[in-house]
Amino acid sequence: MKAITRNSSFELLRLILMLMIIIHHSIVFGMGLSGLGLQFDGQFPMHFNHAEQPVATILNCLCICAVNCFILISGYFGIKPSLKKFLTLVVCIILYTLFFNTIFLAAEGNYRRAVSSLMIFSHTYYWFVTYYLYLMIFAPALNHIFERFNRNYLYIIMGTMLFISCYLGFIWGESTNTSGYTFFQFILMYCIGRYIKKYGISFSRNKAIALYAIPAILTGLTMYLLWMSGKNELAWRMTYYNNPLIIISSIGLFTFFSTIKLNNNLINRLASSTFAIYLVQSSLLCSDVYYPFINNLQTTSGYWIWAIIIISSLVIIAFSILIDQIQKPINNLIVTYALKHLNKWK
Repeated sequence: MKAITRNSSFELLRLILMLMIIIHHSIVFGMGLSGLGLQFDGQFPMHFNHAEQPVATILNCLCICAVNCFILISGYFGIKPSLKKFLTLVVCIILYTLFFNTIFLAAEGNYRRAVSSLMIFSHTYYWFVTYYLYLMIFAPALNHIFERFNRNYLYIIMGTMLFISCYLGFIWGESTNTSGYTFFQFILMYCIGRYIKKYGISFSRNKAIALYAIPAILTGLTMYLLWMSGKNELAWRMTYYNNPLIIISSIGLFTFFSTIKLNNNLINRLASSTFAIYLVQSSLLCSDVYYPFINNLQTTSGYWIWAIIIISSLVIIAFSILIDQIQKPINNLIVTYALKHLNKWK
């Protein structure tokens, strides 16, 4: 039987999305753009000069579609869950939590948070991966819906979900999906990915780039203008994942890479550490070390800060991939042992 070759263009996209997430977090937390949101006020001071402000908002909004786009990829190819895949991801979360969060907290003497950090479904630092675990559980049902129902019914489902997410949630702050940092948003983006796959929706490369860049730049400019008008909370709202412009931007970026045909084993191997990259950059190693470093450096580095952020992001990616080569054999041993004993109960 001929081996199935992974499409390296989407593997490359996953790596680029991780780079975008780190750059986004570097701007939001490291440079302090999160200070626009009341819930983050005072976490990291903002040191933006007047010329840096539009650069920060536009670059941030060019990167912020990454999470939505990542779920689009999963929806497009369809998650085919198995107990082994589920356990592998759970063990991965626990191992990275232990070494990059729990030990940090224990060293600070915060033993209660150190212990609770290992409760990955209730006290995790990794909201994205936890929701992804939930999505793995629901994926077969979502796949079945797209296999069984006709296009008209799918129109109703998609339209209703977009209404709840974008109109009720983004515009009016309805609790089902107030900001897009929700499991509901994951289901929405997964369904959009399934819809694109089922009906072969595509654009030319130029149209796809425009679909990605124009909404992102418009979001960044709107964010900047609201910020300059003193409407900080509204400016921060523009970064919500259920902002329809950000959803459109993610579709544009995804469809651009769908036009690229690429097969490269090195890219495929590097992309297998995608979750490791996410787990490292979302850990206390970054929030307690990297982000303060960027925040302090911003006051003295001038425009070099942008180059420093990009280089630092690439270093974090390389470090994460290296660490993942150590984690994978340990993970495999634990999962193999667990499956062996679970099979005894069948």
